Amino acid sequence: MAKEARDEHKLRAVEFGDDWRFVYPASERHWETLCELEDQLDARKVKYETVIAHINGALEQTPEWIEGLTLRGEMHEQLGRPAEAEADYRTAYELGTGALPEGFNDKLIWGDLNNRPFLRAASAYAHLLVQQQRYKDAIPLLRRILKWNPNDNQGVRYTLGPALLRAGRAVQAQSVLRRTADENPAMRYELGLVQIEGEAWIEAATTLRRGGIENPYITPMLCGMKVPAPMALRMGCNLNDRSGALYYTRQWAARWRSNQEATDFLWWLYTHPKVMAERAAVLGPVEELLWEHEPARRGAIIEQHNNRVAAIDDSLSEVIVTRRWDGRNTPDYPWRVLRERQEQWDRGPFGDAGQS
Repeated sequence: MAKEARDEHKLRAVEFGDDWRFVYPASERHWETLCELEDQLDARKVKYETVIAHINGALEQTPEWIEGLTLRGEMHEQLGRPAEAEADYRTAYELGTGALPEGFNDKLIWGDLNNRPFLRAASAYAHLLVQQQRYKDAIPLLRRILKWNPNDNQGVRYTLGPALLRAGRAVQAQSVLRRTADENPAMRYELGLVQIEGEAWIEAATTLRRGGIENPYITPMLCGMKVPAPMALRMGCNLNDRSGALYYTRQWAARWRSNQEATDFLWWLYTHPKVMAERAAVLGPVEELLWEHEPARRGAIIEQHNNRVAAIDDSLSEVIVTRRWDGRNTPDYPWRVLRERQEQWDRGPFGDAGQS
């Protein structure tokens, strides 16, 4: 049975069995307004400014309306007003933490619907801080959210690893990324980037061979292609398809593109004949799944694919990641030789330098 706080009209947190939950009197009052606004946004029938105006009126009556603050913050983000968005997210977050007991060290699980408005507000605040590259503030908040809700239904862990890397904490980043790489191809690419930056070339090659299979769209997009045409593959979920690649590259590509050797290595690896042959063999069953509808046969195809993925190890990487001699210059890694050839091309009659 819940242990209610004295003021039943204020936002509060209460014990409920072994867990904690929020009680939002303001949410109950404005529930229909929120649903209507979200429906209109989904249908693209309302302007962001109109949504903000509706929320402003409701917040004058009930300033503790966390969902309203969070939605207004989202509208400000869409309108390119990060300062206003941050103010709303921070206010919503502080309202929630202010309702928690001092020294709170328990769980706020996502499975309890009453906790979702606060967890959404906290996540929105953390992601905005990450976008602003304020990693010193964002990382503790991301960790706090994961402690409150260890199941991480919001995917906060997929922001923590990249944020740690960009904060200069590569060892911690690598630890997080190793734990999440099997769940999300984007984290596999991030792990590969950590290994590239540490010049662990063989490890990076193996990691990114896997990444190129788990989401074959990310490499072309990191290397300059806007959005590749869809492939005849049944990739599973959106983390493995073009939308997952687009989200990752929009959020995190800058670090790749600021490191010429990283993208040189990535493209050389992706287009290496042996790696392309491996990728074709592993993705072959994924193509078959598009056309196969018999359950037993589909199960066998999936098992075949999984077995081929599990067989990927360092063996091929050790063969191809070696210094080569092209007959002209000092032996070097292939991606560096190709970079030199590209620069010669750029200076020649067919490159930009030769254009009038």
